Amino acid sequence: MSSSTTDRVWSVSEHLDNILRQVRPLDPIELQLLDAQGCVLVEDVTVPVALPSFDNSSMDGYAIRTIDTEGATAEHPAVLTVIGDVAAGADELPAVGPGEAAAIMTGAQLPPGADAVVPVEWTDGGTGGSAPATAMTRHTSGEVRIRVFRREGGAVLEVADRGQGIPEADRETVFDRFVRLERSRTTPGNGLGLSLVRAIVRRHSGTVELIDNRPGLRVRIKLPGCSA
Repeated sequence: MSSSTTDRVWSVSEHLDNILRQVRPLDPIELQLLDAQGCVLVEDVTVPVALPSFDNSSMDGYAIRTIDTEGATAEHPAVLTVIGDVAAGADELPAVGPGEAAAIMTGAQLPPGADAVVPVEWTDGGTGGSAPATAMTRHTSGEVRIRVFRREGGAVLEVADRGQGIPEADRETVFDRFVRLERSRTTPGNGLGLSLVRAIVRRHSGTVELIDNRPGLRVRIKLPGCSA
């Protein structure tokens, strides 16, 4: 190296070029996966298929169509009918149509028709209340609304759904023990639900009434007020 070169001030890029000329790639080695942390891959690693092979949910919530929630706010929320549940590994998926949603669990496949998932914390959990939900609840026949209010010195509890409802001719019969309507025989049950409800309500001097919810059924329970 000449004296003129050693006496000259090098630029940063010249120093970098000089260093890189001395560097040589290391020979590749094979390591177990746990021992390879911090190392650099010699070549890209690719997989032939996507994993999972379907769009899935990363949270508990409701599978929806985004077009159905456009413009929704806390003051004016979008109200959707819950048509069913989607669990992780489920074989049969409900198709989500206009104005509908499906309760979906973490890791479950997005059902047909849905293109987004609303976190359950951003909803009322299907209760019809104004407070956000903290956990998922199972929905088997669509939207269910629960109301409790005072009337004529007593309390009124109403539970309404948008299912198949009960024909007016059968609304007294379904209170009998072990009675199940023909269209309910394909689902689990023993025909004791409404009979137990009426027995408990009558024990507290109350009444139970079944009303057409158009569509669905509304169960109205009236309980007298307690004297001071």
